[in-house]
Amino acid sequence: MECGKCEYYKAHNCRRQCMRLPDGKTCGDCVHVEKCVAMCGARRENTSCGFEPVRFVLNRQEGNSRE
Repeated sequence: MECGKCEYYKAHNCRRQCMRLPDGKTCGDCVHVEKCVAMCGARRENTSCGFEPVRFVLNRQEGNSRE
């Protein structure tokens, strides 16, 4: 969900909790990390996604697949 469309975001001073990555995951675990680092200056150790909506896709060793 996009934060601008979220009822909680509109009604409260949201801190974008929905942008957080799954527990134990960082940007370095995402298939998009190289693009984000190059384009946006993201850091591999980030625990929240800078894109809205969140575009986190777990990078699996056997091949990239969506969770």
